[in-house]
Amino acid sequence: MILKHSAAYLFIPILLSFSSAWAQNCKEVSDWMDIIKNEYPELKTDSYLSKNIIDNLALNLYSDKYFIPFRGESFSSLSEKARSKDWRKIQSCYIKNGYQTNSHRAWVFNNIIYNYQLDFRTDTFGKKIDARNQLRDALSQELRLLSDGKFDYNSIQKLKSELNSKYAVLFPSEIEIASNTVNKYESLAADRMLSQKAKEAQDLVNSKSSLETLLNFRASNSTLYLTASESMKTQVNSKVESKVVEVVDYLMPKEEMKLLAAKSTDANVRIINRLIADFKKDYDRVFHMESAKKTFELFQERKTEIVSNMISYLTDGIESIKSQDELDQLATLLLSDLDENSTTYLDLSGKIKNKRISIINEQNRIAQEKRSKAAEKQILFTEQANIRANEVAKLQNEVKVLRQKLNLTYANSLPSYEDLHYVLQAVIGNYNCTTFGK
Repeated sequence: MILKHSAAYLFIPILLSFSSAWAQNCKEVSDWMDIIKNEYPELKTDSYLSKNIIDNLALNLYSDKYFIPFRGESFSSLSEKARSKDWRKIQSCYIKNGYQTNSHRAWVFNNIIYNYQLDFRTDTFGKKIDARNQLRDALSQELRLLSDGKFDYNSIQKLKSELNSKYAVLFPSEIEIASNTVNKYESLAADRMLSQKAKEAQDLVNSKSSLETLLNFRASNSTLYLTASESMKTQVNSKVESKVVEVVDYLMPKEEMKLLAAKSTDANVRIINRLIADFKKDYDRVFHMESAKKTFELFQERKTEIVSNMISYLTDGIESIKSQDELDQLATLLLSDLDENSTTYLDLSGKIKNKRISIINEQNRIAQEKRSKAAEKQILFTEQANIRANEVAKLQNEVKVLRQKLNLTYANSLPSYEDLHYVLQAVIGNYNCTTFGK
């Protein structure tokens, strides 16, 4: 709430009686008043500000950090007499130096200094100033702990959050300095924590669950990666990747043992397919690693052996297939994950391709037959339609002849109901004779 008062000018006679020594110290007053402008350069002096906002500005302006450089003492240490004396000094500077023509200084005088000059003399205001001093001291203590190295990542995150809540009542310049300091140590704290997590990752036992944890390491620590230094991220990535290689190399021999469950003479290809599907699901993110690639090649070789031993009776089975859907299912069952350069793959895929061509040709033949039958039906329908059209035309001609007879008989007079009935019966009778006589 902007409150502007002209009452300040009532003090002019009193101010003129003060010694000129006050005017010599007015630069201290102007510097002190200009703190608000420096902190809030975009402040519109003709806009509305709530009382809470103005209260906060007053508490900061009269707190030790900003009041002592102006007065030489803290506000709380001044007696009521000293505070009244300071008030008169400010009034004198305001009038004699034309501060009323400076929009920012005039706003500070009218809305903070003048409006609160009675509050400044009370213990209540002094206690509020003390609370603000304590808050600023608490932030300084937090920042000192950072410089002493007494911090961790979580405590820094807490302080970072408090700068936007608990400490947000301080002047913007204070928050900016504190934020810069926190950001600097946040990176150091992130480095520490990320390094510790990398060590924990390296100590994991070699297992599938550990591999999953390692592969998700970066995603699980995404917040730390955002703030850690590039050098630390590079170090950690290298350690985690080395551990991934170690775990994969440990697991692959165990995966190869599963091949014993799928003998090369086994006619049930679904067993090896299931083993391959499980392998791909578990290790799809490490397929680029040499040991994983070699193990997968062993699974491919075993499936190729199994399918090769099935070729002799698969040929008859392929020939018995009637639909493309059924053929697709068989192709997926047999050809998936085979070595595409193997003789087995080339032979089997060729048979399936030829069968597909055969099915398509048969489907085309059936479709052509259906189209031919449909064409024959259309021709028959057209012929029948023509016959019906001719019969209708014949009847229409007979009706025309009867109408002519009617006109000759009844010339200028309208026919009676009985006459019309006779004509109608004649037409119907003629139509029935023609129809049923065929």
